[in-house]
Amino acid sequence: MTLSPAQASVIDECLRLVVGTGARDDVVRFTLGSSGEEVTAVTEETRRGSQAQHRGAPVLSLGQLHAIYACLTSAVTEFVSDEDFHQRTGWYRENVTALAREMSRSMRDLQVY
Repeated sequence: MTLSPAQASVIDECLRLVVGTGARDDVVRFTLGSSGEEVTAVTEETRRGSQAQHRGAPVLSLGQLHAIYACLTSAVTEFVSDEDFHQRTGWYRENVTALAREMSRSMRDLQVY
């Protein structure tokens, strides 16, 4: 999966919404399907991806991709208003929803050889 710096940045912010609040590991695992330690690895990969000088695509496992998808879909439900969501992430909900939807479509369309 290749992420633009902006996409990597919003994924990082959405991951922080879940783990940055001091959430217990069982809450993180429930929300993202991964442990806090696994999410830390995903966060490090997405942060590298969000750096403008980063040229290589992050290599992510299926579990890490699931954590990203889960954090995106979870993030859009965390705020009462679109304005609050936008102020926190810098993105509009519909754009984050579209990113999650495209990830899902890409997985469905993926040919495994």
